[in-house]
Amino acid sequence: MPIRLRNAVLRPSAHALMRRMMSDVKIFLVMPEICLRCQAVADVDLIRRTLNLIGRDVKDDPNRTERYVELNKMMVSKLLRMILYLSPPQTLKKLAYDVRQQETVVDLDVDYMLEFQGECYTMAPAVASRESPELPKLGTVERVLKFIKLAKPKLVTVSEMTLKSLRDSKSSTAQLLRRLQAMGYEVEYGDMVSSDEEAHELINRTEDFMNTKLIKILADHGEEGFGHLDEFEQKIAKAMKEYFLGGN
Repeated sequence: MPIRLRNAVLRPSAHALMRRMMSDVKIFLVMPEICLRCQAVADVDLIRRTLNLIGRDVKDDPNRTERYVELNKMMVSKLLRMILYLSPPQTLKKLAYDVRQQETVVDLDVDYMLEFQGECYTMAPAVASRESPELPKLGTVERVLKFIKLAKPKLVTVSEMTLKSLRDSKSSTAQLLRRLQAMGYEVEYGDMVSSDEEAHELINRTEDFMNTKLIKILADHGEEGFGHLDEFEQKIAKAMKEYFLGGN
C-alpha cells in the first residue's frame, strides 16, 4: 500500500498506534468535552444505520448518547490506557503544572483550536462554520501556547493543518509556527502530501470505506453475534485489502 494511502487509512487509529508504540508511557488525551459528546452522537448514528441494514429498528432512547459518552471514556481509560482530560472545560494550566516536572512531548492536532477551523483538513466535530455556537467550547491557541510555556515539552509535533495555510504567511498556522520558534523550538517538516486536494481525496476514500464497506461488515457480524472477534477482524482486513488495493 502506498505510504500516503497507508497513513490516511491509519489516521483514525492514531491513538491506538501511539499506545502500542509507547506501551509504558503516561499519555494524556486532551480534547474539548463538546468533541467527546459529538463523537458519541456519531457512534449512535453508526449503530442506527448498521441495525437498519439488517432490518432492525432502533427505538428512541434519550439516554443512548450519554451511555456512549461513558463508553468512549471507558475505552480511552481501559483499552487505550490513556488519561482523558476534557479541556475545555478543564484548564490546560492545571495540566501543565501536573506534567512540568516530567519529560514531556506534545502532539498537537490544530483542529483542537478555535482559530484553526478554517485551516485544517477536518474541522472539530459538530463545527460546520465559524458562526457555529460550538466554537467557543473549543481550545484556543493562546491557551495552548501558555500550556507549552509552562510544561516546557522537549518536542512539539503539529499536524492536520493544510498546505495552503502553511504557505500563507498571514495564516494562523504560520503565526503559530513563528511563536513556537520565538519560544526556542526549531521547525522541521515531515512527510507531507503534494497538495490539499490529494489529502482530501485520501481522507474521503477512508471515510467512504467506513460508511460503505465497514458498516456492512458490522451489520453482518451483528447477526452472528460478537463472540468471534478473530473472524470479525479477518473480514475487515480482507475488505480493506480489496477496497484500497483492488481498485474499488
